[in-house]
Amino acid sequence: MGIFAPAGGVDNSILDNVRGVALDSSGNLLVTVGGGANDDSVAQFDTSGNYTGNFVANASGGLDSPFDIYLRTNSQALVGGITSDALHSYDISGNYLSDFSPKYFS
Repeated sequence: MGIFAPAGGVDNSILDNVRGVALDSSGNLLVTVGGGANDDSVAQFDTSGNYTGNFVANASGGLDSPFDIYLRTNSQALVGGITSDALHSYDISGNYLSDFSPKYFS
């Protein structure tokens, strides 16, 4: 047992307050980030644990405090934002599409 990502060990500038994880069809690790310098994003790591950038950019589409990620199809990822009160939809490249579900709280 040990640290897989980020390769090289703990780096809070990339991952801080992580919550949900998923593997894409290529085996890349996607991790929701809820704190620190990379807050409100989904970080991406290759199959060796190397950080390759963000799958979903910081606060893209209004994402605030992401909690989990679900790869719904080969063309859509859903990310729940606890503070943005929405289920945000992104294409398979991480580009914001729309809110999959409406905001119920204000």
